[in-house]
Amino acid sequence: MSVDTPVPGSGAAAPPADREPDPRPRRRTDPGRTARGRFLRRVWRLHFYAGMIAGPVLLLLALTGVVILYTDPIQSVLHRDLFSVSERASTVDLDRQVASAVASIGDGAEVVSVTPPQAADRSTRVDVLRDGWDTARSVYVDPYTGTVLGSMKEGDDLVGLVNRLHGFLNNDAVTVPLPSLAHLVDPTNHPSAVVDIPLGSLVIEIVTVWTLVLAISGIYLWWPRRSEKGKRLFSVRWSKGGRVRWRDLHAVSGVGLAGILVAFVVSGMPWSDYWGEDWRAVASTVTPSAEPEYTSSPVTIGELDRFGRQIVWSDRDRAVAASDPTWTEGPATIDWDAVARIGREEGMVPGYSIFPPATSSQGGSALGAVTLVNHWPQRLDEQRTVFLDRFSGRTLGETTAADSGILARATDFGVNMHMGTQYGVVTRVAATLGCLLVVASLVTSYAMWWRRRPTGTAGLPRTSARRDTTHTRGSIGLVVIAALLAVVYPSFGLSVVAILVLDAGRQYFVARRRSRAAGEVLI
Repeated sequence: MSVDTPVPGSGAAAPPADREPDPRPRRRTDPGRTARGRFLRRVWRLHFYAGMIAGPVLLLLALTGVVILYTDPIQSVLHRDLFSVSERASTVDLDRQVASAVASIGDGAEVVSVTPPQAADRSTRVDVLRDGWDTARSVYVDPYTGTVLGSMKEGDDLVGLVNRLHGFLNNDAVTVPLPSLAHLVDPTNHPSAVVDIPLGSLVIEIVTVWTLVLAISGIYLWWPRRSEKGKRLFSVRWSKGGRVRWRDLHAVSGVGLAGILVAFVVSGMPWSDYWGEDWRAVASTVTPSAEPEYTSSPVTIGELDRFGRQIVWSDRDRAVAASDPTWTEGPATIDWDAVARIGREEGMVPGYSIFPPATSSQGGSALGAVTLVNHWPQRLDEQRTVFLDRFSGRTLGETTAADSGILARATDFGVNMHMGTQYGVVTRVAATLGCLLVVASLVTSYAMWWRRRPTGTAGLPRTSARRDTTHTRGSIGLVVIAALLAVVYPSFGLSVVAILVLDAGRQYFVARRRSRAAGEVLI
């Protein structure tokens, strides 16, 4: 029965004979309920589109992240012939091991770093760079015989491939000039007002922040409302089957994932080319690190990082200590064996790397010190870099996490959590669970979308033809959250503006098409 048809005996007047009854159902007259319903639908649309934007990249990052979390055990299995040795009574000098590694490469080889054996059954790793090479090669030597076991180019194995996929867009083939916020904060260390950022890196940065939107909107949709008394929050209705079961699976995995996902996003952003450098400038300016007690050279610790793995985040801008240029009582440079002995005396964590005295990338002799760096990734209390005079072997100074400012130290803590090392097995299990929950949440979301979409359509959320001018506390809160994220992550703000423009255009054309189909005139 039409809502415009008079009910017998009600006294309602019939519509005029010359006017057709309006077939459209009347809308609810409760403006508060309508506003809340519209806002809920708006959040659902936001969640849907955030999933479309971030989902594919999140899936790739989760699958590759699981492998990266277990880099050491995977490589120990895949490269057992290079990493493992038979323990014997005595070892040969480290200098002889390094010489064997250099000889295996040939003329023009330069030692980049040396990693003494991490355990009695492990080999010595010598990273060597040769003229004309873009990247170094790791040569593995038996510490008991000095025999070269073989070599491997950094990143040529399965783990290297996974690392490239994890940052697959992070290349500088196409760059975008962007204003440097770091220049405004710290113009001394960031002199350029405009920086060229790899387009792929910027895309990953934007997608990463949209992951926060995905998590926040998902929690809101899951959160029980007054009209949903008795709503199941942490259970799956297996007997229901179909879309209901998929929705419960998505909700449970998504809620379990939200906190871990936010932690992953926040701790991963310092690696980004654009926001990461801006954050480095802010952290070093607001909470500066302690001034070094040693004489500094022009070389920074970041210049020693030839592979992107050995140096902790907060140490990249620290200066390497300068060796005493007046020393004349000994050889030009202390030998590797002496450095390794001092490393043991200094209590360096087994698996640490030795970097020879470096020359500044700006050219000229830096007279930098020999640098010992604990293996990365590590725990915050294991973060340590020791400088030795290149002539005498005297310890010139050191840096630890305690020397970093509060913001830099918090960032390093987050990075260690991201890599699954801060609390050992517990952190790694939590990170693994997070990666698996990402996969589960994405699979269930795509299953829900596939089941609900009408056949032959994309199943995108419908847009109301009417313009909604009501404002609820939730909609205001949504705007505030978006504004805060845009301030903290400017690249996200640019993406929001672009999406709003595109969505406004889409809504206009959808409304126009619907009005034409209904025979109305769009004003």
